[in-house]
Amino acid sequence: MGEAEARFADDRTAIRKALDRKSHRYGQNLDAPLVVALSTGRAFVDDTDLLDALFGDEVVHVHRETMETELGRAHNGLWLGARGPKARGLSAVLAAKGVSPWSLGGAQLKLWVNPWAARPVDLAVPCIGAVTPGDTSIECRDPVESILSWLNLPADWPGPELPFDVRD
Repeated sequence: MGEAEARFADDRTAIRKALDRKSHRYGQNLDAPLVVALSTGRAFVDDTDLLDALFGDEVVHVHRETMETELGRAHNGLWLGARGPKARGLSAVLAAKGVSPWSLGGAQLKLWVNPWAARPVDLAVPCIGAVTPGDTSIECRDPVESILSWLNLPADWPGPELPFDVRD
């Protein structure tokens, strides 16, 4: 057996770069809200990665005199940087996890709303959850209907039969 190396996965930087690139693709003069879709095939990407990518990496501040600690955010988020809100042309990010024809029943869709968007979006689709940041907290709304139900697909989609005709 050879040598092995362990590293921390940094999905949030790749997510931040991809969203930044996509958010500038259509220019800054759109007449409607811009929602960018993000789908990742990475197994361990979760809401924490999106939160860090959009609002800055979570950091711990240590007060020198008291040694008390406080959670905060680095100034490297797509929507929140050192000078405050930015990327205001991007109204929201539709994050998709597990979306494929054969796993649609377990897919998760969440709309991350930019609180500083120049053109706010209010999208209520029953099969999409929503994450809306406020001044001091984040409000999460779960979907009220499954994707399969919303698309009028059977609960055992894509079906109990074999996907291909297998003959001896």
